[in-house]
Amino acid sequence: MRTFLLRFADALSSGHPEVNFLSEESEVQREVYEKQSERDLASLTKWTDAYGAIMVSAALIIIVNLTSTMIYDLGTSIIIVLVLIAILSSSGGAWVISRAAPSEPESFFRSDGSRKQRLALLLAQITTPAAVLVCLLLAVLGVRLGWVLVIGGLFLLPLGILSMQAAKEVERKDKEIGPFLRSFGAMTVATGTTLAEALNQMDLSSFPALLPDTQRLGWRLKAAMPPSLCWKKFATETGSRLIADTIRIFHDAIELGGDAEKVGSLCSQFATTEVMIRARRKVTASTF
Repeated sequence: MRTFLLRFADALSSGHPEVNFLSEESEVQREVYEKQSERDLASLTKWTDAYGAIMVSAALIIIVNLTSTMIYDLGTSIIIVLVLIAILSSSGGAWVISRAAPSEPESFFRSDGSRKQRLALLLAQITTPAAVLVCLLLAVLGVRLGWVLVIGGLFLLPLGILSMQAAKEVERKDKEIGPFLRSFGAMTVATGTTLAEALNQMDLSSFPALLPDTQRLGWRLKAAMPPSLCWKKFATETGSRLIADTIRIFHDAIELGGDAEKVGSLCSQFATTEVMIRARRKVTASTF
């Protein structure tokens, strides 16, 4: 940020138009961010190959351990040491990959998030304590550990399924936010109306994942509620961190007098670039 402000000050002092400077700077920063993500993905690909080698080595340790015990008695201590080596090597490789992999939170589970996220939070408050209590009770009754873990997993299965559905819903919304903002900005400029009127004239059926959220946004704007509160609520109810960041940029730029079509196009580029980077990252992560 410091270097950016210094460059901005130099541009202003030299008489360079600030609009041109900011447009060029945003394009450069977007390109730098995209290339950095590509380098991180290339590094992650290398680490996946290394993790495969680690897993093969751990499996060989176990195989040699079992073969040796069939030939002669190694003793309990040697067997435990070999098993610990296999476990630590596998865990260490997974930890290294988790540190090397580019990470980004896609959604936030909050009490004012999307409907499925709210249900997941409610279910977590019910099923998690229930699973712990049932597992403890079964352990006290002397049930085998395997069955205890299976029953605990069955208690948490609905929570896992609902969380996966909520994550997929956020992913679909993220894919639509870019085209939505681009069309929204163009509609606002073409009709020469306010954001509320332009949203009312748009065909929202083109964005099925965002349709319920955009409809609620339109109703709130028609009710003469504070626009900043309406947009903030819209961003929160989608449950997507990307949409929250994009909407905040879009609304702040419009409030400062920015051209709706230009702002919508820039925000659309930002959201679309992030979605494409996530898609490439998921392709790499799917090899695990």
